[in-house]
Amino acid sequence: MKRGHKRWVYSLLVGGTMTVSAVAIGLYLYQFGGGELDSDSSVWADLGTYLSGTVGVAAVTFTLFALILTLKQQDAIIEAQDEESRRGRAYENAIQIFPKILSSAHKDLQRHLSFDPGCVRDIAALDHDGPITPESILRHPNRFRVLGEVSPNCLRSIVNQSIGHPYRVTQFMVQQIHHAPELFDYFDCLLDEYRYWDCVEAVYAYHVGSEQDDEFCYLVRSKLRMRLSYNDPVSVEGIWQRIGAKLNE
Repeated sequence: MKRGHKRWVYSLLVGGTMTVSAVAIGLYLYQFGGGELDSDSSVWADLGTYLSGTVGVAAVTFTLFALILTLKQQDAIIEAQDEESRRGRAYENAIQIFPKILSSAHKDLQRHLSFDPGCVRDIAALDHDGPITPESILRHPNRFRVLGEVSPNCLRSIVNQSIGHPYRVTQFMVQQIHHAPELFDYFDCLLDEYRYWDCVEAVYAYHVGSEQDDEFCYLVRSKLRMRLSYNDPVSVEGIWQRIGAKLNE
């Protein structure tokens, strides 16, 4: 609560209580006052009862109002402190943890994928030269000559082995940017340095096509400034969107 607003509220509370008190006492004196102090204790008792029922109630009401305002102010201060704490942790995570996550994900691009025996025969449907790695799949999904030639189980195995690390990288960035939006530029520079943006976009496009994780897609779109969808069927992102749709028909 701003200082000027706070002072105005408390002035209103004190002034309101005093006004109610003055009006109540004035009405009582006008109705029952005789100009002299009465020696009868019962008259004073009546006055006390009257004041407790008017001025007392008004004072309690204004006090409760002030208490509510104070509690709201404290809640706002605590929330601001919590948000600042979350923002600080986001900076720490971005600086201390993210480079390690990104480096590990970048190295994983060269890992040879492994397949179940039942999937090996479907590998012939892949237009590939050399080992199949996450990089070769993420950046060249057109190696699936015809998606229909690869069984869904084999395709799902290839996809799951390829998108795991990029998904974690993407999710980590979104979580930190949620508390510190200015970190986007920092992540942008690191992804450019590692040439990893295309992997993040591939994972996002896959989830857009799958239509099964709307919250993830919304957060990625809003925090990482992604497109709503990819309509170019021959682009890398467009192919990944089609793969996501195929595996979740």
